[in-house]
Amino acid sequence: MSYSKIRLWSLSIALVFGSFLFSAHAADLGTPVVNRSGSQLVISWPAYTGTEDFEGYALQWDDNVYPLKINEYARQYLGKANSLSIRGVDFLRREDYYFRVYLWKTNNSGRKVLIKGSQILHWRENADFTIITLTVAPNDPLIVNNDSDSSSDTVVNTDLYNLPNLSKNAYDTFVRFAWSRPNLASNEFDGTKIELSDSSDFANILITLEADEDDIQGEITGLSPGTTYYARGSYHKNDILLGTPATRTFTTIAAVPRDGRSVASRNIQKIEKKKMLPSVSLGGESTTTTTTSTSTSTSTTGSTSTTTASTFDTSTTSAIAINRRITELESLIKQYQSEIRTLKAKLPRTSTSSTTTSRTTSTSSSRINLSSIRAILEQRRNAR
Repeated sequence: MSYSKIRLWSLSIALVFGSFLFSAHAADLGTPVVNRSGSQLVISWPAYTGTEDFEGYALQWDDNVYPLKINEYARQYLGKANSLSIRGVDFLRREDYYFRVYLWKTNNSGRKVLIKGSQILHWRENADFTIITLTVAPNDPLIVNNDSDSSSDTVVNTDLYNLPNLSKNAYDTFVRFAWSRPNLASNEFDGTKIELSDSSDFANILITLEADEDDIQGEITGLSPGTTYYARGSYHKNDILLGTPATRTFTTIAAVPRDGRSVASRNIQKIEKKKMLPSVSLGGESTTTTTTSTSTSTSTTGSTSTTTASTFDTSTTSAIAINRRITELESLIKQYQSEIRTLKAKLPRTSTSSTTTSRTTSTSSSRINLSSIRAILEQRRNAR
């Protein structure tokens, strides 16, 4: 016998022995074994010897591993015989299939429920009739409808269902979060909650962002620039937070003017235009504000210019909302100052053009038009 054959033979023994040790210690319910016998596929498994009270065995199989979960229905419910033969023609060569065995019993509502599951067998038959098998760990859901004494859901809170990969991008007045989609069915959790606080112990929850089960991102607006916040996120079911929350700390950047005159300003304006949902506002929608508007109109050379001034009532507004309004007004002031400079630079060319195109316009009327424009600009400056 050659060295290579001896080595392969030794490796095969090691793999079989290792698989035996794994099966004996990995689970109370043994992993099924699948073999062809003529036109049949024979599924067998070790008889259960534990203390769990059960009425029989149940089997699931599929060409996808994800449906093999304890909260799903089985394909076959059996008595306590530990083998089953099914049609082999339904299982093609060079295709992957998955098998899992369970214990089942009837609950008080008369429904058959799965109460204990084995590891998952990944099974594949090659074109040369050799069979490859692997053992796959199951990924059972957090919420399991298997209560033998009632038909209600049982909530199992475990660290296996933490919110993974919670990331944040903080700006001056808003923060955006993103997280991974859970490996849970839509009926196994209600969505995601991200709580925001101004203290690391979360003694004071400022606001909660609630997202549906299909959402993997969201934002909180109305924040104060240059302020440190604490966020924690969890999946939830029936208002119960699942697992250990993912906690993040961030500090918003200094206020960025929205005048578009700097790279930072243009970038943050682009970000804000790309709306992110769901979105909640801190001190925004729930804050009562009173706004009064004053309009003035001045007619010049056949056109009308309208300026609106707003009065912000600070008596019923939080400090966060006031700071946010100040930032907005400062940005508007800079924007109007830039517009005023542009208009002033154009005034001499406008006067020359008017004289050229309309020779009948007198010097006195030009002065009147110029005075009117200056009055409009002065009104804008005073209003803002």
